[in-house]
Amino acid sequence: MIKQARGGKIIGACSSVAFNICPMIGAYCSTKWSIRGLTQAAALEWAPYNITVNAYCPGMLWILFEYEIYEILSGLIKTSLSCLTHLMEYLQKFKERHWTIL
Repeated sequence: MIKQARGGKIIGACSSVAFNICPMIGAYCSTKWSIRGLTQAAALEWAPYNITVNAYCPGMLWILFEYEIYEILSGLIKTSLSCLTHLMEYLQKFKERHWTIL
């Protein structure tokens, strides 16, 4: 675009988490923050060449995505806690049967 001297437009795909960090998806959030930063830097650098750089940040999709993640994680946590409880009970019984205190 710069060599052709005709200008142009660059549009990046971002997310609403580029503005509002959400827990449990740090890697995803950091990539969106980096896209936002790169977009802003490129916009400043290439403005003299009549190149506009923008990013779109959908939010509604994130709400659905967040709900699905919440459902998955809450199921995993419940399962993990249940397994941990059973493991602790098993270890307690094993200890009572096989360990003797001197």
